[in-house]
Amino acid sequence: MSDLLAFEADRRAVNITINRLLVTAVYLHASNHKMLLSL
Repeated sequence: MSDLLAFEADRRAVNITINRLLVTAVYLHASNHKMLLSL
């Protein structure tokens, strides 16, 4: 049972990390787009 809990915790941590990276990438893309439009 503890192996399953550890696996699920690791899986959730990976999902959170991936989601955070995607949100950051979208934010940076939007910021760069706004900066380019203001030139």
